[in-house]
Amino acid sequence: MPKPTLKFALAVVAIAVAIGWLLRPGKYLRFKHQSGEYYATFAAACDSMLAHYSLGTNGFLEISGAGEFLPRMVRDLHPWRIKVSTNWVWILVNGSHSRDGLVIVWEPQYDRTNMWNLVVGTGEGETAVVYVRKH
Repeated sequence: MPKPTLKFALAVVAIAVAIGWLLRPGKYLRFKHQSGEYYATFAAACDSMLAHYSLGTNGFLEISGAGEFLPRMVRDLHPWRIKVSTNWVWILVNGSHSRDGLVIVWEPQYDRTNMWNLVVGTGEGETAVVYVRKH
């Protein structure tokens, strides 16, 4: 029986790494499966951005994902784009609409403006309300 060669061993390792990468949960699934406490803290971070960034006459502000005034838990997501309006926060974590896409929105419910939703999506249409709070 021939001994495994170095090339064969490297090929097996490369295949195992590729399979592990493909099977890992994307950013959307990781964010979607956080605790209620995490979502409450994230919603509070969004509220702090609403309070900090004044809009003047603009409809919304686009702010840097590395901004010094961003709450740490938002910065830790390494957002690609952030938009803040008078009544919503929109965070695009990954500019790709792929399996690893992640969009987070903190906004009032359509028919009840005193109730707000934290909505998470993939960027491809799949969305889920992960947290609701009176605002």
